[in-house]
Amino acid sequence: EFQFRFEGGEASKSCSAKFARRTDWMPPPPEETKHHPSSVNIELLKTMRDSTKQTTVLNFLCKEFTSIGKEYAKRLVGEMAQGLEIDTPMKEVNDKQIVRIHQLLREVHFDDADGDCLSPAGEYNLRLGIMKELRPIMVATYNNGVGVFEGNPFVVEAGISLGGKDVPAGITVFRFA
Repeated sequence: EFQFRFEGGEASKSCSAKFARRTDWMPPPPEETKHHPSSVNIELLKTMRDSTKQTTVLNFLCKEFTSIGKEYAKRLVGEMAQGLEIDTPMKEVNDKQIVRIHQLLREVHFDDADGDCLSPAGEYNLRLGIMKELRPIMVATYNNGVGVFEGNPFVVEAGISLGGKDVPAGITVFRFA
């Protein structure tokens, strides 16, 4: 149950609302994840270079990013040239080399990021929320699963309803992000 109460200076300016819990199922909490190689820009790479605890370029690529294993990192470093070797200390990587790393991370294909960093409500909870608040005649919900754009995972969840309590005639769009 969620209760909201606002007390104004006068009784006419006070309000309260109570929302009863409709479900006991909660989505799993999101997990912190590493950066996907396709999602970083040059400035972020510079920041990561300056703050990393990894001592070599090889360890930096393997441990600071998802989707890059040790063998794949060795191949990437081999393609970079620019005076970079797998054992080059990260403190010695200059801005020109960072730009080359960024170019290579944009050119190479990596496995898509997983959706562990997301916590979608789910079709079940979306449907229950619409039914509880709007009391419609008909409800349809959709969840597309995890998608990825430039290395950033996302989920689209949508619900549509027909009719309902206190819903004006015509089309009303509710958007939640």
